[in-house]
Amino acid sequence: MKVTMPTELQVMGQIVNIEYRKKVIVDEEELSGCCQAGENKILISLSDNKTTQDLEKTLAHELFHFVMAKTGLTHILSQYEEALTVAQEENFIPLFRFDRRRWTKKIKIDVES
Repeated sequence: MKVTMPTELQVMGQIVNIEYRKKVIVDEEELSGCCQAGENKILISLSDNKTTQDLEKTLAHELFHFVMAKTGLTHILSQYEEALTVAQEENFIPLFRFDRRRWTKKIKIDVES
């Protein structure tokens, strides 16, 4: 099955490029996703995110990191940032669905059903 996912989103007035890679490795660690806020880029691992729900959850998680980095909260929260991001992800994602109509650039990705 194929799912449509964005390759670009506008967040806080900035364009965020989203790349889907077979694997995302940072500092020799394999990750499900990675936010590179300084480059306005989010990387998503296709090997770790095999379902639509996984892809959406990881994208939302990394978008939370992006917002915190751009607002300066990453520096203030330091060791608590990941816990706060997971709390937001787990509690807010079930409350909304992505509005795919607003995605101007997108890609179709094979996922498990």
